[in-house]
Amino acid sequence: MSTTPREMKILVERVVRPLPLCLVRQQRLRADLLTHLELIYSEELAVDSDESAALARTVKRFGDPSELTSEFRKTIGWEARYEAFHERMTAQRPQESIEAYVIRMLAGVLCMMAPLLMFVILAKHQFQVQSIPFLEYRLVAGTLYSS
Repeated sequence: MSTTPREMKILVERVVRPLPLCLVRQQRLRADLLTHLELIYSEELAVDSDESAALARTVKRFGDPSELTSEFRKTIGWEARYEAFHERMTAQRPQESIEAYVIRMLAGVLCMMAPLLMFVILAKHQFQVQSIPFLEYRLVAGTLYSS
């Protein structure tokens, strides 16, 4: 992998980075695509010993990164997308301090717990219907409309 030209690593990164996958799956896909590119590169290098020409032919054979990304994106299911979303939301961001990370996680938990807390509060509250004014209203309404 250390003999892999930098351009090939950049090419693979352009394909893999926009994909909605968790980091482990992205790393596996990077390794697979780099292995594939190294095989193409070795085939092209065997044709002639010119490294720059072999690299150019390898890039051409590999294809357009944006097209490959869109093809890969079509194969990704909702489970993998949710897993990637969850991983990105719960991971500490690069320039985020520990304090800010903890506050962001606590705010997320509170937002998720708010509907449950409201339900518990409403369930504990004892709603009392006062039947006397209700019956008086019905009597008054019945005498007004029956005449």
